[in-house]
Amino acid sequence: MAKKEGLAPKRPLGWSQLFKDIRAGKAAGVYLFYGPEEFVKKSAVDQLRAALLPPGLELLNEDVLENVDATAIIESAETLPVMCDQRFVLVKDWPPLFKGGDQEADKLEKWLPNAPQSCVLVFYAGGAEPNRATKVTKALYEYAQVTEFPLLDDEELGRRLGKAFREQGKKVEKDAVSQLIFLAGRDLNRLLGEVQKLANYVGDAEVVTAGDVRAIVTPSTEAGVFLMIDAMMEGRAREAYNVLGAMTDAGENRVQILATLIWQMRLIAHVAIQRDKRMTLPQIQATIRERPFAVRNAFNRCGRIPSARCLALYEKCVSLDYAVKSGRMRDEEALDAAMRAILEEKQKT
Repeated sequence: MAKKEGLAPKRPLGWSQLFKDIRAGKAAGVYLFYGPEEFVKKSAVDQLRAALLPPGLELLNEDVLENVDATAIIESAETLPVMCDQRFVLVKDWPPLFKGGDQEADKLEKWLPNAPQSCVLVFYAGGAEPNRATKVTKALYEYAQVTEFPLLDDEELGRRLGKAFREQGKKVEKDAVSQLIFLAGRDLNRLLGEVQKLANYVGDAEVVTAGDVRAIVTPSTEAGVFLMIDAMMEGRAREAYNVLGAMTDAGENRVQILATLIWQMRLIAHVAIQRDKRMTLPQIQATIRERPFAVRNAFNRCGRIPSARCLALYEKCVSLDYAVKSGRMRDEEALDAAMRAILEEKQKT
């Protein structure tokens, strides 16, 4: 890879442009990668490593650091490369980026403007976004090339999943892709695993159908709760409890199920309020900062239920969640009470 020219610009860089720069041989000195899309984020690390390090020299010129202090990071970055232009140093989930710093973090902050040309240093956040209030994170936004890896949109997911099915020798229905994304969620790692399972499931069949997806893909928490609410708002109590049973049998935590139910009820209430103001679905989608798919589902669910009653349902669920957290109710009891409240609302309409 071509030698970098000083430190990276301050502007954030989209991940698609990041990959283009890597392929073009343009390396920044210091990177900060964060965001929930782990597969693409790890692919960026792999491509950057491959572009920098000649085959056979990786072990001599790479460090992967976890739970280290700033001194260890600086010493690794300042170690001279062996038989190549640059070393590659990867720092995973460095605590001062999330909870504030100490003297060691202050040391890194002061060092960053003078990071050596002989190293590419990547700070990799595998979970939450780094805390921008900390000094060292502010310094990274100033001197590093920052790239966020958000969950992929439907178009990009569809493109990647279509390619994955073709690599398995299969065609896939458009509805099957939509169903797969809905049930499995938007994490590309999981989705690619489901593609492998589906290819094995259909055997010699050339086409993967939506029915195949529904047959073997275990719903994510979000999808499962969506199916529960959908069933409850149509008065299908047995179906709702069957979905809940399937989720708990698969190891889903009732506290997480209740939290997801609260989020979806909050969205339904918000959408109902906007609907009562005679806003159209496109207008509501433009107003509410949620995925258009989720807003559309909420719009369809709230139906003819007045916004005041949607809001009351949401507040009821929140009070049940508080009862669990304060030790006054068991999670199983609270979740059942929330479901009964939604079922009773259906009886009023």
